[in-house]
Amino acid sequence: RRRVLDPVVPAVLGVPLATIPRILIGGAMPRAIGLAGAHADIVNVFPSLEGGKIGWQGWAEGSTIEYMAAKTVWARDGASRAGRDPDALELSTQITHTAVADDPASLQALVERQTEVPPAAQDASMIFLTGTPAAVRDRLERRREATGISYYVVFDPSFNYAHPDGGPTLPGDSGDGAADRYFE
Repeated sequence: RRRVLDPVVPAVLGVPLATIPRILIGGAMPRAIGLAGAHADIVNVFPSLEGGKIGWQGWAEGSTIEYMAAKTVWARDGASRAGRDPDALELSTQITHTAVADDPASLQALVERQTEVPPAAQDASMIFLTGTPAAVRDRLERRREATGISYYVVFDPSFNYAHPDGGPTLPGDSGDGAADRYFE
């Protein structure tokens, strides 16, 4: 059952909420994704481990556009069964590896060495975002058209293999509690 919050209910600090926080729930299997569609504002679709392959290869195979499009249908069906407008859902997934450069071949080779996922499979997988800036932009547009996914959670920007020697950092990337900000 979905609980509707009154926007004037005091927050922890005793001040009214200006807006109600949006709820994000994710899953990888039909039941979890359907429940997310029934209750969440944003549904995060996780890849499945295809063919029982543990690790990056299985996740890459389980996160093709075709697989992810099928999963977004589960979310929309869950919303419909709950009497909600399925078109009101925002659909999300995560990108675990980025390798974007004008000449991405060496970066994709580095990602392959670290994940055992070859460049062609990286290109087909929605958890990898690799290629030239123009190719990446086109790929994101095609993914959105095919799946409806428009909200991407990109892991640590320094994971971008275009900067394997550390690359850019964000405020708070070092010091006490730096790793904790990724779990907030």
